[in-house]
Amino acid sequence: MIAFSQGLGRVLETANPALASILDPFNGDARLRLLLGRASGPLSATEFEVVQGEIGDALAFSPIESRLFSLRGEIERQNGRTDAALRSFQTAQALSKTDLLAAQGLAALFLSRGQAAASVKSLDLILRRSPDRIAELAPVIAEISADHKAYRAVVERLEADAPWRTSLISFLASGVDSLDIAERLLGDLSVRPPYPAEIAAVISGRLKQHQFERAHSFFLFTLTPSQKAIATYVFNSELSPQRLYRKFDWETPVRPGVELTWSTDGSSSPKGARVRFLGAPVKDVGLNQTLMLPPGEYRLGVSASATGLVAPKGLAWELSCGGDSPMAIAKLALDAGEYSDREFGVNFNVPSSNCPVMQLRLMTDLVAGSWRSLYRGEVIIHSVRIERVEG
Repeated sequence: MIAFSQGLGRVLETANPALASILDPFNGDARLRLLLGRASGPLSATEFEVVQGEIGDALAFSPIESRLFSLRGEIERQNGRTDAALRSFQTAQALSKTDLLAAQGLAALFLSRGQAAASVKSLDLILRRSPDRIAELAPVIAEISADHKAYRAVVERLEADAPWRTSLISFLASGVDSLDIAERLLGDLSVRPPYPAEIAAVISGRLKQHQFERAHSFFLFTLTPSQKAIATYVFNSELSPQRLYRKFDWETPVRPGVELTWSTDGSSSPKGARVRFLGAPVKDVGLNQTLMLPPGEYRLGVSASATGLVAPKGLAWELSCGGDSPMAIAKLALDAGEYSDREFGVNFNVPSSNCPVMQLRLMTDLVAGSWRSLYRGEVIIHSVRIERVEG
């Protein structure tokens, strides 16, 4: 009979938690759902005592159920019983270090008392033990960061290289309302400066929100002195081995039929990006960069070498506006065959409207993956330059 009641209780715990808890008083999940439904928001004195009594009854069956203590603490916190709430939350954490409600409750409780460091410490504890809960706790961290002391405590945790640091920045950077916090946090790091993945997350977040100028400004802000030296209209125009792995730097996603390698310092081979075609149809080589150019007249110049290059549908650099209606504003074709350090160039105009950001890509004119148009040989891109043309 006990086994039957427990089995039926599990079936009913979601649909009818009250009946489930009667059939199986040991069903903690059903009791928690029932109590949560009864205890949302401030309660009258009578209601408070009733709910507290029900939690006490539940604890008689499950005396080490941390969630019951954390629930009791949350009810006490919502009803102004902060000292009692603190004891309940601390008991819950003593029973289970990963009790999410207790950690959040303690964070809110400590913050209301002006104990910012203690608030962040409770969140740090659970994220170290359960890093997969970053999606649940990142909004809490974003909210408490409005408090100056809490914000400084978060920065200190990041400076101490908390294992959840990059995950937090990435999550904050993906939200419309939390993107500013992510950027501000990175700007305030000095002991352990931002990691490439963190910078990339903020830049990508800005671009997704169509905040193109802010994205580019943050990119420039995060550059080291040596990197700023190569920050021309095309970043790293000489295609040196220095790679940042973020927007506004060269990107090299893998594409079928293409092998793309980068020259290394000290190598005797020609400097630049080496593109080797593997005897397959190719549309997009994969070599590309996001650009920001003010309106005006420019010249795109490319220096390249080729060995046995067969390009049945052409090979060209294409510059397109990335506004509401993407459009090509420049196309520079490269020759097939054999040559060394050949210069190519074309003038173009950046319009004053509908061109807030640009995409520079090495492309072909292949429309579909036809195996009658096979690309072979290799081309080395030594430099890609954009210069202003004075009118």
